Amino acid sequence: MIWYYLLLFFTTLLTATFSWLPKIETLPTVLGVDIDTQLSTGVGMFYTFASAVWPVYDVFLGMLILLTYYTIKMVLRFFLGHRAPQ
Repeated sequence: MIWYYLLLFFTTLLTATFSWLPKIETLPTVLGVDIDTQLSTGVGMFYTFASAVWPVYDVFLGMLILLTYYTIKMVLRFFLGHRAPQ
């Protein structure tokens, strides 16, 4: 229950911090290509393929976990410099 309230506080704090930014409902069109439609179609095709071939979904989740690790490592190195844990 405490974790719920901590997460609620954190998300409320982020919402209040970025409330002055405009809301984006759809992605823009770049060089005549509708990015929003292309991303929605691509994600839908990937989920269709992943439901047919289940190991692809597990590899994708592993890649997301690894990408999250590298992102956190990069952000820590950016803010902490050489003091970041290796």
